[in-house]
Amino acid sequence: MRNFLLAVVYLLVVVPAGFVARLVRDPLDRAVRPEQDSYWHYTPVGRAAVTGSVTR
Repeated sequence: MRNFLLAVVYLLVVVPAGFVARLVRDPLDRAVRPEQDSYWHYTPVGRAAVTGSVTR
C-alpha cells in the first residue's frame, strides 16, 4: 500500500513539476544562436583554485 501511495504522490507532484520546469526554461540550454561563434561555456580563470574542487 505504501508503494502505491508513493507512486501516486510522485505522479501527481514530481512529474508535473518537471513538465512545468521544462516549459519555463531549457535545462540543457539547447537554444540555437546563429550570432554566436561558439557554444562553449568558459570557466573563469582561478575558479577551481577558489572552490577547491581540484586537488593534487
